Amino acid sequence: MCKRCTCFDGCLTAFHFIVLVSCVITTAVLGINRKNQNEQCLLFAEFSPEQYKIKEYGNEGLCNYTMYASMAIGLTAILMTLLNLLGGLNRYRKWLIVQALVYLFMFIASLSAALIISTGFTIWCDHIRRIQNITKHRYMFRVSCLL
Repeated sequence: MCKRCTCFDGCLTAFHFIVLVSCVITTAVLGINRKNQNEQCLLFAEFSPEQYKIKEYGNEGLCNYTMYASMAIGLTAILMTLLNLLGGLNRYRKWLIVQALVYLFMFIASLSAALIISTGFTIWCDHIRRIQNITKHRYMFRVSCLL
C-alpha cells in the first residue's frame, strides 16, 4: 500500500471485492438456470401439475435486469477499486460526492435485483411445493380407494 492510502481505502477495497464476488455468483446462478431452460426465465414461472412441466415462464425483462444489473455492479466495483487504489482521489470533496452517488446507485440496483430474485424464486418454489402436495394427495387418495 502507498503512504497516502488509509484504512478507509482498505475497507473500500474489501467491500468492492465482496460486491464483485456476490455479483459473479448471482450472474453464474441465473445464467446456469437460463441455459438449462433453453434461455427461458424461471423467475415467477408457473407449473402445470398435470403435465409436470412449466406452464408459463417468467418475464424475460426481469431476468435480464437482474443479470445485467449484477454485471454492471460488478464492473462498477472493479472500476471504483482501481480509481481508489491508483488515483488516491479520496482527498477531493467532489470525488467523495461522486462516490456517494455511485454507491447509492449500486445499493438501489442491487436491492431491487435482490427483491426480484428472492420474490421470483419464492413464487417458483411455491408452485413446486403446490405440485408436490397435489401429487401426494392424489397418491394418498388412490391408496385409500384401494383399501
